[in-house]
Amino acid sequence: MNDPSAGEVGGLFAGAVAMLVAIGHGLRWWLGWTDRRAENRAVKLDAWQRELAAREARFDERQDEYQRRIELELDKVRSEHAALFAGYQLIATELRTINPKSDALRRADELLRATFSAETSLPASFSALTRRLDNID
Repeated sequence: MNDPSAGEVGGLFAGAVAMLVAIGHGLRWWLGWTDRRAENRAVKLDAWQRELAAREARFDERQDEYQRRIELELDKVRSEHAALFAGYQLIATELRTINPKSDALRRADELLRATFSAETSLPASFSALTRRLDNID
């Protein structure tokens, strides 16, 4: 075997250095690409999280509004129910003075008791009104 010349050794050294530089640049590009990819992904994830939070806030607002409407309707139905029940009691009391053994009133009472869990006492305002009506005679 013949000994390598100084030029050959220098060429091999230059080739190895060039190869290492190329690999270094390739790794730097690849690592930069993954960093940019991670940054883009983080930006997209942050935007998605903000959108999700805004969506949840809108949903919560709609739920709160729906709950308020339900509660208003429920209050309205309760007051209507109380007024109807009190009105029935006033009319039934008056009709019982006319016909105490009325079968229709007995059935109406049974129907109302079966349908509604009505309170046995009237609201204070209606109780006062019935006492005033009873004292009219």
